[in-house]
Amino acid sequence: MFGVGSYTPGTSSVFRPLLRTSCGPSGTDALVFAGRELELQFRMSRPLTDFMATLHKNCVEEKRLSKFVSHALDDDVVSFMISFPEEGQYGLDIYTRELGGIQGDGGGEKHLLTHCCKYLINSSKRN
Repeated sequence: MFGVGSYTPGTSSVFRPLLRTSCGPSGTDALVFAGRELELQFRMSRPLTDFMATLHKNCVEEKRLSKFVSHALDDDVVSFMISFPEEGQYGLDIYTRELGGIQGDGGGEKHLLTHCCKYLINSSKRN
């Protein structure tokens, strides 16, 4: 797992592809309190593609949690929808890549997925 010191959109001086537009008063809070469902929305600061989010919980296989996270694109806004299977503390990692390939050797290789942000989420019926 990771702690509150983890980076979120806009805090990395090198990679700032996503700017959070929803969920809480601050778009840079790495700690999020949620109910059993959560939607995080981000505006892309540049063209991105191939989004992936992974959900983590201690003592639970990542593969089992993969079905509880989805995403949708609407122009330059990407939304991640999470339905937590039970109350508890979760980690969420978001990955993406820049649109376009790497130039060189005439190849159209894709950029590798880049880890752009992570969150610590406390899911509870009371939130």
